Amino acid sequence: MHGDGLRYALLGPVKVVNAKVPNGVEETILLTPQQRAVLVMLVARRGRVVTVHDLVNGVWGHRPPGRARSILQSQIFELRRKLEPGRPPRAPARVLVSAADGYRLLTARGACDTDRFDQAVHDAGRAELAGDLEGARRLLCAALSSWRGEPLAGVPGPYAESLRGTLTERRLAAVETRIRLALELGAHAETVPELTPLIAEHPLREGLRALQMLALYRGGRQAEALTAYTDCRSALAAELGVEPGAQLNDLYERVLRADPSLTLRPTSSPAVSGRPPACSASPGDEEPHVPTADVARYQHPTPAQLPAPAADFTARAAEVERLTAVLDPGSPHAVVAALSGPGGVGKTALALYAGHRVRDRYPDGQLHADLGGTAAEPVSPAEVLARFLRALGVTPVPDGLDERIARYRSALAGRRVLVLLDDAAHERQIAPLLPRAPGCAALVTSRERPAPASAYAYELEVFSTEEALALLSRLAGRRRIVTEPEAAAELVALCGHLPGALRVAGARLAQHPTWTVTDLVERAAEARYGPGHGRAGGASGVAGFGPGHGDVDGPSGEAAFRPDRDRPTPEPVPVFHLAAPATGPAPAAHRPRSRPAGTNARPRLRPNGAL
Repeated sequence: MHGDGLRYALLGPVKVVNAKVPNGVEETILLTPQQRAVLVMLVARRGRVVTVHDLVNGVWGHRPPGRARSILQSQIFELRRKLEPGRPPRAPARVLVSAADGYRLLTARGACDTDRFDQAVHDAGRAELAGDLEGARRLLCAALSSWRGEPLAGVPGPYAESLRGTLTERRLAAVETRIRLALELGAHAETVPELTPLIAEHPLREGLRALQMLALYRGGRQAEALTAYTDCRSALAAELGVEPGAQLNDLYERVLRADPSLTLRPTSSPAVSGRPPACSASPGDEEPHVPTADVARYQHPTPAQLPAPAADFTARAAEVERLTAVLDPGSPHAVVAALSGPGGVGKTALALYAGHRVRDRYPDGQLHADLGGTAAEPVSPAEVLARFLRALGVTPVPDGLDERIARYRSALAGRRVLVLLDDAAHERQIAPLLPRAPGCAALVTSRERPAPASAYAYELEVFSTEEALALLSRLAGRRRIVTEPEAAAELVALCGHLPGALRVAGARLAQHPTWTVTDLVERAAEARYGPGHGRAGGASGVAGFGPGHGDVDGPSGEAAFRPDRDRPTPEPVPVFHLAAPATGPAPAAHRPRSRPAGTNARPRLRPNGAL
């Protein structure tokens, strides 16, 4: 790969090293602060395109200078010259390349220290799941050794500031996990001195306080453990005006009554004795090497729970591209994309199709849950969390909801996992299920708009007439559709342009090759209005599938026709009436008419907000 001699360091002051120089000596490439800000965005996106608009906003914010684009072009030119010093003047760039109103940086695998850190943290999680606590601890020690100070030190711009906070959080999460493993291995005496300066630097971080309390208690210092809780409670009240969370309160109660479950559990792993849990190398030690664990040796399989996408998935090309662009594991935050719209509009089909398109970006697994939001009793978050935890290899599953949420977030830390939450009822249902770890993403579908304000929210619209006819042609055969264009347009209108209803209608035609499209339209009209009855034509008289009368979004397509609003009959007519014998065709003049071919009343994927 081009640029395979370049190494990028973000876990400290930004540094670029060229390891392939003629004299064999590594060369550090000097960059200006603005060039570092641009480069950080390109490196963090891991080879994906960063648009000029995003680069301008990431470097200067929402109030860029008037010449921001020309300044950016100048910085790109200088970066290319420094990253490829031997490239002839008119030769195309091979490292920092132009692409679709933006740029992408081609890097070798593992060329950035953040990638190596993430891989080591990921391998540590796998090792812990396999029961190798000492191996997991050593992997985390090696991962943390790659840090050289404040990440992205001195790099300007809002993107760098956001990514700096994310990287710092990831480091603290790895430190907490390593200390927790050290405690499980019996190193409570060694962890107390390390926790003291960490808590002084992060006095409001309850996870560190909990580790300190546990280390003190296991070291026979119960009174000091209780004092640590009191100090934390005072700090939270003074700074934020809040009380400690449920987990810290529970630990306090257990320490107070000397709960036997807090004592160290036996482990088959070797003790940590003799080495401080900080794992800092002494001046004479060699620089630690970050090993890559062989994932295949761990017994728990990677979850791959996405149902198969619809074989007849049609159209939605722009929507798919927009979703796949948003689902980027290189984002400094966990990504949430939410699709809303009426039943049968194709939310599930689109989410599954897009999910399969990006599943390779999330090699640590894909989780899926049907939340039953349109059912009488939606699935509880606690039940879904139990399934997810078992899929991620977490056993035993904790009893309480809060404990499950905490363990779920810990299990996702350092991983790249895609979570698809289908048919959500409301935001309270999905909030505990959304991943918080950078590198993870969630796809949510719902008839409402339950996603948090920080999500990429889209409202999915019905098919245009052309798209609907294309789907019918794919299901029932193109010749049958083009032979009866007027009847096909009427069938599209009768289905309300909804993909779910169109799939059911197309399936009926495919199951009955002797039927014409006119036969199906007449049977549908008769099932709706009864023999000899009908509605006057026109778009306003169309009766079709719709929300509130059965879920036509799911793979099964079981749904119902919806009567017109001003008809007195309240009960929907099931889809299987389409296959009922016809005792007489409804008059053509009374059948509902479609929208004119080529019309589409509104965009099919309408963004409602973004991060």
